[in-house]
Amino acid sequence: MAPPRIRVLEAFILAIAVAVALYWQTEPGSGADALAAASRASSELVGRRIVLLIAHPDDEVMFFGPTLQLLGRRELGNELAIVCASTGDADGLGEVRARELVASAAWFGIPAARVTVVDDAALPDAMGTVWAEAELARAVGPLLAGADTVVTFDAGGVSGHSNHRSLFAYATGAHAPPGVAVWTLESVSIVRKYSAFAGLAAARARAAAGAAGQLTAWSAVGEHRLTAAAMRHAHASQMVWFRNAWLELSRYLYINDLRQERGPK
Repeated sequence: MAPPRIRVLEAFILAIAVAVALYWQTEPGSGADALAAASRASSELVGRRIVLLIAHPDDEVMFFGPTLQLLGRRELGNELAIVCASTGDADGLGEVRARELVASAAWFGIPAARVTVVDDAALPDAMGTVWAEAELARAVGPLLAGADTVVTFDAGGVSGHSNHRSLFAYATGAHAPPGVAVWTLESVSIVRKYSAFAGLAAARARAAAGAAGQLTAWSAVGEHRLTAAAMRHAHASQMVWFRNAWLELSRYLYINDLRQERGPK
């Protein structure tokens, strides 16, 4: 008989294999289900102009892929746009990364005309730099004119990045764009962040139950592969080895939990 430690390892490997097999049989939700979930969450997510406000090119796929795919469903009748508050020029690749964002957006059906990348010295790509709300209002605010809803990071910024957290402070603070509903992506613990699709069954249940002010977007196999492909093919300059691990293990490639921070004012 195998030692207890070996039996535990075998059971763990078997559980992983079963989970993977079950996930690969997951079918995407129907358009009717998507419409029902968004409608229960808020009227601000159906038939609206929705802007995804991100800090750097590749945030849209690294964190918001399930959201883009859900809110972009034809049945919801939304017009999606992306506003990126910096070029992501920390390594001197700002122009390249701006072009990559446009290419990535196309994977989600968002045309180049609805993708805007801000290049402003007051908004540098820097992990420890907090962007001033007034500067964001000046450089980004006019780009949100006409939007009904903004989707962005929550107070934790998913990764704790100061640029991400600055977007939350701006979108919910005194300089927030008027007349716009704001929804944010939930930051989770480090264990949950790298749990891949482990929480998918619970996420599907939340999506089916629905609740005002809350929205869960989840990705079946084909939807996850599309998001991963957008990253690999469009953001080639960022595809260092560890990002391949992120694309397979990050919960944000499979599940997005969103909540409404405020309604339109």
